[in-house]
Amino acid sequence: MQTLDHATTTYVRVDFPGDDGDDARVVRIPLSHLRNRFAGYPRREMVAGRLVIAASEYLDAAYEATLKVFGIARLEEWTLHVVGQVPGRLVASFDRSAAAHPGRIVLRAGMLSDAARIEEITQAELVIISAPGAADSIETMMLALSLDRPVLVQQTAMSRSLATAVGPGWVRTHEGLLTAVKLENAIADLRADPPSGSPVLTAMDPNQVAASYQAAFVEAAALGHTRRRRPAKSERA
Repeated sequence: MQTLDHATTTYVRVDFPGDDGDDARVVRIPLSHLRNRFAGYPRREMVAGRLVIAASEYLDAAYEATLKVFGIARLEEWTLHVVGQVPGRLVASFDRSAAAHPGRIVLRAGMLSDAARIEEITQAELVIISAPGAADSIETMMLALSLDRPVLVQQTAMSRSLATAVGPGWVRTHEGLLTAVKLENAIADLRADPPSGSPVLTAMDPNQVAASYQAAFVEAAALGHTRRRRPAKSERA
């Protein structure tokens, strides 16, 4: 690892520009929004009191705990819709949670089309992200924001910077693992102060993000070429 670190000229951090003592080799590039990619897909009206968990492929194991948290939360007027393929080892657990709370926990298991995912997410009053570091969860978070739906996610460096970038109320964070009390408080806060308008996603324009990656790769290649041409100590002696 030490050799690899020494040889690396550029690290890309998926985040927003800032100054917090990063290594000089770190380039921060934001996530890309998905507004353009799914423009024209039919949307549904938001359903008050509906929470949604969604995945483009397999639901992360972290969502198993979210179902249990929702089951004990004092949210009798709310429903939780779970959308995506459930891993085989978790099917029995997800089924038990849904059976224990009929009508309140609704499973739509399976690989859904983009249109079906958009249909589910646009009906959400709030989208829950329980695995903030997983690629599929990050995509779902950006899709929800691109569709003007707020998200609830664990507080991390990335979620904090994203919350600042998109404007008040769209990325609602909680410290540590989600609990029933934290979920209840987050929903109470959402109802008391819902976001208005649309999230600000201008810094996440796909073309701008792609250009940033291109610039980072070109610079990394140039730095690597410079290093290779630099004579070794024995040659300079």
